[in-house]
Amino acid sequence: MNETSNVLETRQKYRSWMNSAMGTGIVGGAALLIAAALLERDVLVFLGVAVYWAGMVGYLVIKRRSPVRTRDEREARISQEASELTLNVLAALLIFSAPAITVLETTGVYEVSRFVWGMVTMLVVVAMVVGVANWHVERRRS
Repeated sequence: MNETSNVLETRQKYRSWMNSAMGTGIVGGAALLIAAALLERDVLVFLGVAVYWAGMVGYLVIKRRSPVRTRDEREARISQEASELTLNVLAALLIFSAPAITVLETTGVYEVSRFVWGMVTMLVVVAMVVGVANWHVERRRS
């Protein structure tokens, strides 16, 4: 077997383990949260969250310990384009919603709920995190 096929097999094996860890965390956590709601047992809520976190930590540990990159260049590019599209949509939502709800609230035309204000605040926080992340990566690469 040549080196390329070994890398591909190793990548596939580690990605499978990563996905299994994440899937187990999500499904197991959700099952325990549903059981907690049905059985009215608080301890199941804690267990559900613990199982979820264990799955996410398992995913990260497996990814970190992988001897090869777990994504190839094509997958990385797809992820980058999807991230850019998502950020553009969130930016558009922030740019149009923040002034609109401010005007509606200030003029008394519409009383904006705390939930909507919370969502706009979260969009601001996301924009700030993106800005800091871009600054940090750019600074590291220059």
